[in-house]
Amino acid sequence: MKKPVLPEPQSLSPELASIVEPIKEHLDIITGRTREGKIERMDEATATTAECAAKLNQILDLLQGEA
Repeated sequence: MKKPVLPEPQSLSPELASIVEPIKEHLDIITGRTREGKIERMDEATATTAECAAKLNQILDLLQGEA
C-alpha cells in the first residue's frame, strides 16, 4: 500500500498552494527531509549531557522555523 503524499504546490491553484506549502515544509522538517539535510545521530555511549541539550535545541529550532 502506498503512503499518501501531499501534491506539489506548483501543481495546485494559488489558493490551495498557499495552504499546502507550509504544511509540506513542516512535514519535511519533522520527517527529516529538510533542505538542511538530516540531523546527525549521536553516539549513545559517549554523548554528554551538553551535547544532548545542543542536539535537542537544534531539533527545536528546526521545528519552530528558527533554523
